[in-house]
Amino acid sequence: MRLNVCVRSLLVVFALFPVILGAEIRLENPDKPDKGIWLFNPVQEWSVEEAGDEIISSVEFINIHQNGTIYFFDYKNTKINVLNPRGEKLFSFGREGEGPGEFKFAWDMSLLKDQIVVHDAGGYHFFDLKGGYIKTIRYSGESEGLISPAMMLKSKEDKDGQSLFVMKFADQSEIFLKKMAGPVRLVAQGGGIRLRVRDINIVTGLKTACNDQRIVFGQSGTYRLFVADHAGNILRSFAVTGRSRPVIPREYKESRFTRLKLNGSLLGKGMINQLVRCIPEHGPCFNDIFIHDSGLIFVMLPEYESKSTRRFDVFSLDGKYLYRGIMEMPDGMGFNTHSFAFSGNTLVMFTAAPDEEFALRKFTIQIPPVE
Repeated sequence: MRLNVCVRSLLVVFALFPVILGAEIRLENPDKPDKGIWLFNPVQEWSVEEAGDEIISSVEFINIHQNGTIYFFDYKNTKINVLNPRGEKLFSFGREGEGPGEFKFAWDMSLLKDQIVVHDAGGYHFFDLKGGYIKTIRYSGESEGLISPAMMLKSKEDKDGQSLFVMKFADQSEIFLKKMAGPVRLVAQGGGIRLRVRDINIVTGLKTACNDQRIVFGQSGTYRLFVADHAGNILRSFAVTGRSRPVIPREYKESRFTRLKLNGSLLGKGMINQLVRCIPEHGPCFNDIFIHDSGLIFVMLPEYESKSTRRFDVFSLDGKYLYRGIMEMPDGMGFNTHSFAFSGNTLVMFTAAPDEEFALRKFTIQIPPVE
């Protein structure tokens, strides 16, 4: 392990090299987890193909309340369905539209302690846990995620990269966090249409995660993550040194866009070929970041060979590399990176086994212990 010595103080603890530079602590983890491999071992509890009288056919976002209630966004019917811990439908709410509490183009959904928040085009719609509409907060710019009912993460791009800010809803004031490399987009055009694609599996970009105390973020082209408080102070950063970006197999590139639709129709061969030519040789260092209820940080890694297995690097909140986690879905089910959620020892995912229909499925998983 090599360390660039340009520090004010230096402390060596076990295999880590924490460096205190100003107010930020930097940790350099070797590419070997301190506690080895962790198997999540998902075991299915139930699956449901219907919510009430409606078939579940398009699930985009899933949240799990601490009491076990499951909220998921039905993209086809433009509403939120709510299930009890046994998978039985309790109620649904929301509808398509451009008015208060209506969904025009939902981007994400967050579950706070006592509120459901839907990130729609240009704003956040707040509901209580029974689906009652509370308010809508509008904003300008690019949102990178909700921090709390009072603030969000916001980014701005220019020719030099992408800047990340904490923005307060009350007065729209911004606190600068950090400037990083800008996102990579795949571009294709034809028939008067210009298509720009951001695919977490193949291109690099800003990734963020928040809980009620901390913000974790990083640019996936480099394996370094930053931990900040809600006031915008970066407390520490941590990295995995020696980790190289994975090579994207040619077969994966060619198959990636064959099912992608634009305005309800599959992309033409010409646009697919343009997108494939834009794909870089190497994929990102990581796909996404999650802060588990326990405080552990899960970093999801790219996977190009298996549809049913996902690997996660597991860190403590202070940045120590604890485990390489392996999530292998049972019965050959695919790991759906767009429609899943963790909470406690529960995983809920919209997925299917080979030759089976997609369904919303609940699994029990094993979560690593917290130090």
